[in-house]
Amino acid sequence: MSKEYLPDITAGMTLDVLNRSRTTPESVSYLQSTHFQFTIQRIPNLVFFTQSVSIPEISSTPLEQPVTFFKSPIPHPGENFDFGQFSVTFLVDEYMKSWLELHDWMRSMKAVDSYKDYEDASTHYSDASIIVLNNKQKPIVSVRIANMFPISLGSIEFNATDTTPEPVVASATFAYSHYEIEKLPAYG
Repeated sequence: MSKEYLPDITAGMTLDVLNRSRTTPESVSYLQSTHFQFTIQRIPNLVFFTQSVSIPEISSTPLEQPVTFFKSPIPHPGENFDFGQFSVTFLVDEYMKSWLELHDWMRSMKAVDSYKDYEDASTHYSDASIIVLNNKQKPIVSVRIANMFPISLGSIEFNATDTTPEPVVASATFAYSHYEIEKLPAYG
């Protein structure tokens, strides 16, 4: 069966565009989910026990220009960005220091029972970094998360019926103002 009825996919493309679309990328190695380092000065025990983090999503709602001649409005880039929440999953150490650091940080931001745990508002925030590593364990990208503070700390579950005890895993969610991505010298 002849496929002459199909349009030529290169129709309307210049030779320069065709050549660029056929080039091989500089690196064909894939990003590995285990190649990262997480740092935050305020909670060093949690950093040591961190199991997973994710670079939050970023989105923007487009502005819509109403028009009279078309059925749907014309979209334009929006004015603001919406940043998703930042979450960390971590192991809880035997003395619960990784979990208690977050617990104490959260309590220091509110007057729960009295003002004895409350700290000055300037201490409520901390910056964090996710350092992305390449396949040779060299830092290639730094993601700095600015002005973050915990908004949720997961529970710790104890279970006397576990026959094969596993380490306790907890999670925390943070709010923050924004994040910045920097390409480091080893970036290809």
